[in-house]
Amino acid sequence: MDQTGLYRVGYEALRRAGLDLTGVPTDRIRLTNRGRVVPVRVIGKGVFGPGSSIEFYGEALDTLYTDTNIYTLQVSRDGSPPVAVDTRAPSKRFRLPLAYSETLVVDNPKAYANYAPGDDAWYDTSMLVYTTPKSWDFPFEVDGLADPNAAARLELVVWGVTDWPQSPDHHLRVSLNGIALADELFDGLVEQPLTLNLPAGTLREGTNTLTLSLPGDTGAQWDMINLDHFSLTYRRVFAARDGKLNFTAKAKAFKVTGLPGRNVIVYRLGQNGPVRLAKVAVRAEGGAYSATFVGTGKLDTYLVTVAGRMNAPRLESLPVREPDLESPARFLIIAHPDFIPGLEPLVQTRRSEGLSVRVVDVTDLYARYTYGIFDPQAIRDYIAFAHANLGTEYVLLVGGDTYDYHDYLGRGSLSFIPSLYATTGDIAKFVPADPLYADVDGDNLPDLAIGRFPVRTAAELELMVQKTLAYGSKDYGRTAVFASDQHDGVVSFKKISQRLAAGMPASWTVESLHLDDLGVATARTELLDAMNRGTALVTFTGHSGPAAWTFSGLFNTGHASGLTNVGRPFVAVQWGCWNTYYVDPVNNYLVQSLLFAGDRGAAAVLGASTLTGSDSEALLGVLLTPKLVAPGMSLGQALQEAKSELAQSHPEMLDVLLGWTLMGDPTLVIDP
Repeated sequence: MDQTGLYRVGYEALRRAGLDLTGVPTDRIRLTNRGRVVPVRVIGKGVFGPGSSIEFYGEALDTLYTDTNIYTLQVSRDGSPPVAVDTRAPSKRFRLPLAYSETLVVDNPKAYANYAPGDDAWYDTSMLVYTTPKSWDFPFEVDGLADPNAAARLELVVWGVTDWPQSPDHHLRVSLNGIALADELFDGLVEQPLTLNLPAGTLREGTNTLTLSLPGDTGAQWDMINLDHFSLTYRRVFAARDGKLNFTAKAKAFKVTGLPGRNVIVYRLGQNGPVRLAKVAVRAEGGAYSATFVGTGKLDTYLVTVAGRMNAPRLESLPVREPDLESPARFLIIAHPDFIPGLEPLVQTRRSEGLSVRVVDVTDLYARYTYGIFDPQAIRDYIAFAHANLGTEYVLLVGGDTYDYHDYLGRGSLSFIPSLYATTGDIAKFVPADPLYADVDGDNLPDLAIGRFPVRTAAELELMVQKTLAYGSKDYGRTAVFASDQHDGVVSFKKISQRLAAGMPASWTVESLHLDDLGVATARTELLDAMNRGTALVTFTGHSGPAAWTFSGLFNTGHASGLTNVGRPFVAVQWGCWNTYYVDPVNNYLVQSLLFAGDRGAAAVLGASTLTGSDSEALLGVLLTPKLVAPGMSLGQALQEAKSELAQSHPEMLDVLLGWTLMGDPTLVIDP
C-alpha cells in the first residue's frame, strides 16, 4: 500500500487474488507488517465467508526507493488482536472546536540534481537570472480556511546552486498574494530554509500564489536558486475532502461536516495503536452528513471516512517457498528474475573453470531480509552473510537501475537492482556506489570483489554474456592503448597517462595517444582503429562526462555505438568524471553505448560514477593498472586490492574508493 489511512478488503477481493478464506475462523486471521502483528477488525460472524471483510490502519513508506509498504495476511493459530474500541458517546455539553491546524505541503519533484545540498536530490524548479530581475509564480489551493485573519505560517526551502567568489552570491525575495514576506541574501551551494509568519489577511480561500523573485544584483555573473518545496500551516474547518478527513487536534469531542454518506467510520491513533470509535452520531446537514464523536482532551490524530471511500490495498498472492540462500558460493550472482535464464552460459563457463557459482533471485532477498519491501538493504545484508558464511569472494549484480524510483518523470523507468548511494565530495552528494554493497565492516572499502551488468532487457544481457565469454577466448591479448586529454593549464593528463602506462609489463604492446601531441581528429582516428582491430585494454585519462571523453570531442556515445570490433571486445578503463554513471532514467550514456551497442564495444567498463579529482584517480591508477594486467588477476580482485592499498594512506578519497566501480563480471581476467 502506498497511502496511509484506513483500509478494508473483502472476502470476494481476496478470493479473486488467490486467497480463499472460506470457513476460516475470524480469530485465526493474522496480519503482519515488517514482523509486527497488526490489529484488525474482522467483519464476519465467527467464520470468514461471502460479505466478510478485514479492516485495519495501514501506513505507506517514505524512502528513497519506495512508498509501497507490504502487509502479509495469513491464516495462523494465533490471529491478529482485534482493534481496540472506544464505546464512549459524545456529550452535548462538550464544546466542539471550530478549526484545527492544517499543514498543506507543496512538494513537486520535477527534476533531479545529484549535487543537491539537502537530504533529497529532487526539487521543483530552477530559477536563473543574470542582471535582469525575474519572478516565478507558484499557485496552490487552500480549502476550508477558517479565518483569513488567523495566524498562518509559510515554510519555504530553497537552495543555492551557483557558488561565486562574491559573498553573498544569492538574493531572493518572497511574496504571497502580492504581499512581501522576505528579502534574503545567502551564499554558495547551500540549503536555505525560511520560516515566515503571514500578516493577517494574506491567505485566501481558493487559489493563492507564492512568488519568488531574483533581483540579479549580487554582482555575480549569474544567480541560480532552486525551489525545493514549501508548506502552509493555517487554521482549517472540520470539513471532509472526498469523503474523508484526517486531522490532529485536542478536544473532548469533534464534529466533521461534508460527508457524502451515513456509514461513517472513525479511528483515533492512540499510543498503543489504532482505536475504533463505536459511537459516532451521524446527521443529515445541507445535502450531506455530519459526524460527531468523542475525543480524549489530548492532542491526537483522527481518521474519519465514509465506508465507500476507505482505501483498498493492492493484493498479490505469493507462493510459499524456501529458496536456497545458504549454499556455499565463491561467485555469487544476484539477479532480477527477468535475467536469471540468460545467465546460464556464464554460470556454466565459470563452473567449468572451477568456481562455485550460486544465482540468487533478488526478490527472495527482499522476502528474507526486508519483509518483501523493495529495499537495497536486503542485498547488502545477504552479501555480508555470504561473505561471512558462504565463502563468497565475488559478487555480480545483474540488472540496471534508475534514480527515479517513484517514476516522478513519468517515463516508466524500472529499477531491476537498486543502488546504494554515497556522498563522495563537496559537490557529489547522491552517487550510486555499488562498492558499498561489498563493504561489510563499514570502513568505506569493499571486502569482496563486486561488479554489475547494468542491463535492462534480455537482449542486453545476452550481449553482456556473449562479450564476456568472447573476451575470455581472445587472440589479441597483451595489447593496450593509453589515450589522454590535453593539458588544461593545471593538470598534465599526458604525464598521468604515461605514469600509468609505465606500470605495464614489458611483454605488452602499448600504444600511446595524447592530445598534447596529436590533433583531436588524428587521435580519434587512431583510437577508433585500435578499438576496432581488437585491443585487450583501452585506457583514457582526462576530463570527461557521462557521455564523452574530453571536452574536445575525442570520443562519445556516437563513436562508441559505431565501433566495428565484432567478436573482439575490449576492457575500457576510464580515468575521468561520471564515466560509469548508469542510473539516468532518460539518457543512455557512454557506459551503455560501450556495453550494449551490439556485439562490439566493451566487455567491461571501469570508471567513476561520480565527480573525481585527478589526484585521486592518478593515485588509484598507479596501483590498479599493473594489477589489472597481472596474469590470472581478475578485474574485481585487482580493483578491490588497489582500493585497499590506496585507503591505507588516503582513506578520505571517497571519490575513487566508493565512486569508482566496475560495470562487468568481477571474475573476468584480462591476462589469463
